[in-house]
Amino acid sequence: KCLWLGTKASIEQKNVACALQINSVNDLPVASVVCPETCDTCPKGPSSQPSPSPTTSMAPSFQGDCSQNGNSRFLYAVKENTGEKIWRTCNRLTGWTEKKKENACRRDYGNGSEAKFMCRTTCGTCPSVAQRMGSVM
Repeated sequence: KCLWLGTKASIEQKNVACALQINSVNDLPVASVVCPETCDTCPKGPSSQPSPSPTTSMAPSFQGDCSQNGNSRFLYAVKENTGEKIWRTCNRLTGWTEKKKENACRRDYGNGSEAKFMCRTTCGTCPSVAQRMGSVM
């Protein structure tokens, strides 16, 4: 399955599969755990700088947590004349002006690969604790 995800899946399919933290369909582990190289979620070596707070995952989640992988790609735009999809990374989004960030974070293409889902920390779209508890119940 990792081979298919890395070579045959569309960027959109790969982003969505790698972003999931909870498998709500069955009890199988999620792609970011099973396919860390494909999803770019391999643990990084020790850093000389301590992290400001502990993290449990490097992949973003649609279901609850607010971890963000800077290498995650989000759908930035779709060209009207060709339908070509333009992708950007969360790292790139982080460096944009506030106005440009807000515009990117507001976009909605209805497919779950938008910045507001893939770059939740940067976009400020982390669900509240109450929202997370409601989605579990």
